[in-house]
Amino acid sequence: MSALRLNAGGDVLEDLVQIHVEGGSTSYVRVSGDWTPSAWGNTLDALCAEAQVPPQLWLLAEALRPHLNEQDLFSGPGGDEDAVAAVRAAVDASAVPTGAPPRAVAAALTSLLSSLAVPVCACLPPLTGCDENNISQWAFDLLEALPSAHYNAFVYVIALLREVLAKSWQTTAATRLASVARDAFLPDGEPDARAHVFAAVQFLLTSNL
Repeated sequence: MSALRLNAGGDVLEDLVQIHVEGGSTSYVRVSGDWTPSAWGNTLDALCAEAQVPPQLWLLAEALRPHLNEQDLFSGPGGDEDAVAAVRAAVDASAVPTGAPPRAVAAALTSLLSSLAVPVCACLPPLTGCDENNISQWAFDLLEALPSAHYNAFVYVIALLREVLAKSWQTTAATRLASVARDAFLPDGEPDARAHVFAAVQFLLTSNL
């Protein structure tokens, strides 16, 4: 059972629970429930439909734009779970989560990306090394390797993070944002692959493109 299959109607929330009482009999209880479809755990292709980027990603970005000058927006504490859950519920209802704590919105945005059934950076070009002589070309090779929906989401988020970086006074902001983006774009994977994604994001955030 997975969120992807539940969202697509391929799974149902149903299970058989065994209850055994020591010295007594064993009983079985069938448990079932209704699944509310969600953007979280879905695929970019399914979320985009006819849009260039997922509408849910746009809603979260719009809620964040008035707060991009808040320090540690993405790298600070993400707020309490109830606040993040409220943001997710609003976005799943196709509403901009206005009035939500900015860090809860940022946490919801990164969790939307990291929960994708197929990561944003699932398709990587051959790894060449993370030094300055190689990473710039590898970053552009990465952009060419990404499928359309993944490319659009990647570029959209990089543009948003560049806005955040432009408003930050912290000298470590680019490094911290690149780490956040790496975890969102490729939450799992070989350490070398994640290191390449981190270095490529850092290059794209700080270069005059």
